[in-house]
Amino acid sequence: MKITPKKEKAALKFRISFVILFIIASFAACFVFYMKEDLPEEAAEAMAVSTVQTVNETAADVTAVNPVAENASPADKEYFEKCLFAGGELVRDMVAEGIISSDNAVYAAVGDGETDSVFGLDAAADVISDRSAEYIYIFPQAELSEQADSCVSKYRSFVSSVMKSNSDAMVYVVSALPVSAEGEADILNVELDRFNSEMLRFCNEAGAYYLDINTAFKGSDGKLSSEYSLYGIPDKTAVCEKIGEYILGHIA
Repeated sequence: MKITPKKEKAALKFRISFVILFIIASFAACFVFYMKEDLPEEAAEAMAVSTVQTVNETAADVTAVNPVAENASPADKEYFEKCLFAGGELVRDMVAEGIISSDNAVYAAVGDGETDSVFGLDAAADVISDRSAEYIYIFPQAELSEQADSCVSKYRSFVSSVMKSNSDAMVYVVSALPVSAEGEADILNVELDRFNSEMLRFCNEAGAYYLDINTAFKGSDGKLSSEYSLYGIPDKTAVCEKIGEYILGHIA
């Protein structure tokens, strides 16, 4: 009979100790919370900066929505000053037509043929990185060869290299333009469509932005609209002006 009371007292002591510890822990937590509200201004600003950085890092992981949709209103031409345009003949034409400045162009043919005589693909990627542009637009050659499918691997590799060395920039991949009925003597529009589809898929996988200018230039017959060609030959002025307008109206 004497053993039972002793056990009850031991259990009672344990429970009281637990309650006391719980009260002390709660008081400590409240004290810390109170002190947190009285942090120095510098510490508060540091916490705010940290929060902004976290938000930015989260935003950077957002998957690109492709193709880029049309904006409610186009941007001003000053936007081009923040951009870098890499490509071959089409980029040269845009400079010649006064759409963009030569300071914002890197000439490198990205396709099946040889690259520009000044820059190879690797060198062009390095030049693009050195420019530190906010927005980078990569164009394919104005006229891809008949083996458009073989261009995909080289094009993907180049875009990947540019994205890797320019992680803070928004990289846009511009689709290949359609050709006229006469132009199909060199390459069929169905080949160009397949090339563009592959690049769209790549952009979705890699997180790049895809500009579907091909559709904007197509007529009802699936070929280059007569609005942008003269006797089956692309009208450089009309084409370059349209591309400039399209870019300004389609910013992610």
